[in-house]
Amino acid sequence: SPDPDYPWYGYDAYGKGYPGYDISKYYHDLRVNLNGSQVYQVYCFNIQKIFPYNVKSVTQKWFKKVEGNSDTFGLYAMNPRVQGEELSQKLRSVMYNAYPKNANNIMDGLDTLNAIKVTQ
Repeated sequence: SPDPDYPWYGYDAYGKGYPGYDISKYYHDLRVNLNGSQVYQVYCFNIQKIFPYNVKSVTQKWFKKVEGNSDTFGLYAMNPRVQGEELSQKLRSVMYNAYPKNANNIMDGLDTLNAIKVTQ
């Protein structure tokens, strides 16, 4: 990264060469890694913002990791319907129950790309 405060490389893995790729379908598989580390599944916190570029793009997008708590959720949420600890609890519930954790099996029966889309 050109900026040490933003060391996480973020990209959209869905594209040509992705298993089951179909140009007619609108999917995203957003991921980040730190200096070539393990790859992590991520989601856009504000859907109105631009997604990271495709993994094969010549333009790279770098991100900063922030602690997920009610203060930062409130700071970064564009138009939250709830505030404070309630916002934090709802986001944690989504992360716990959605793809890839699927803790309560609510994603059972969905293929990976549809589970990612539902979670987003």
